[in-house]
Amino acid sequence: MEKRLLGSYRNGNYTVAIYEDGTKVRETEGDSFIPSFAESIDLKITDKCDGACPWCYDSATKEGDHAPLMAENEIETIHKYIRSLRPGTEVSINGNDLSHPEILAFLVYLRKKRVIANLTVSQKHFMRNYHRLQGWTERKLIHGLGISLTDSEDKEFLEKVKHFPNAVIHVISGVFNGVDFDNLAWKNLKLLILGYKNMGRGIEWKEKNEQDMKYNQEWLQEALTTEFPGAFSIVSFDNLAISQLGIREKLDAKEWDETYMGDDGEFSFYIDAVSGTYSKSSTASKERRYPIEEKTADRMFRDLRRRS
Repeated sequence: MEKRLLGSYRNGNYTVAIYEDGTKVRETEGDSFIPSFAESIDLKITDKCDGACPWCYDSATKEGDHAPLMAENEIETIHKYIRSLRPGTEVSINGNDLSHPEILAFLVYLRKKRVIANLTVSQKHFMRNYHRLQGWTERKLIHGLGISLTDSEDKEFLEKVKHFPNAVIHVISGVFNGVDFDNLAWKNLKLLILGYKNMGRGIEWKEKNEQDMKYNQEWLQEALTTEFPGAFSIVSFDNLAISQLGIREKLDAKEWDETYMGDDGEFSFYIDAVSGTYSKSSTASKERRYPIEEKTADRMFRDLRRRS
């Protein structure tokens, strides 16, 4: 079946086409891609979460703060950098437990601006908000839905996730294991493998589970070649997983050039709306996080490119 185009635009010396299944294609007549603005932004809107994931790199808790997003009329945002977002930009929102009181108004605002909103939630919160997420998907308020795996034994979850054609299950290198693989494989699922972030509660979890983590990562490195081919409809990696699992060494130069989407800060960046800072990625140290103040999204992106 032919892929349906979600949007396309010119950015610097190249064009970007984004399809409804999440595929992104860049084309240029030049020797390299030189963007004028960010293609995608990871956006954290809250530190509040009741999930209590033991490896949470953000150390989110039930007492965490929400970032203010909307004006009192719930029609306009209070942030200049959000107002400045260009049509076609992908914004990946960490929804945590979906308790942010302004999230629906915010998604409506992004849709009005023709910004492509993607959302990440944990498996627990996916199940709790199943009908809500269905409604948001049907209304085109969210496009991609990332679901962080917490229990691969849950058969009800595996049935419900099939109702979201653009759902991607997120697993963590070092946590994801052979049992999880057996439970998820050969079910036509999409998988995103994330690198393990040794931050927040993740520091303590790693210290307590170092041997298991090492075993799981070594198993995964081998399984990517021996067990994964054909087991999922799509397997992708974030940049941290690419580094931790040695993915570049497994690909020839042509395959790498065709599939690698760029270093952190090259086409994307991270905004922490709670602390009011921006950086190349969510793993950046405090010294490499900068105050947003009254900057536009484009200015933040140019600043990070200049600092690289």
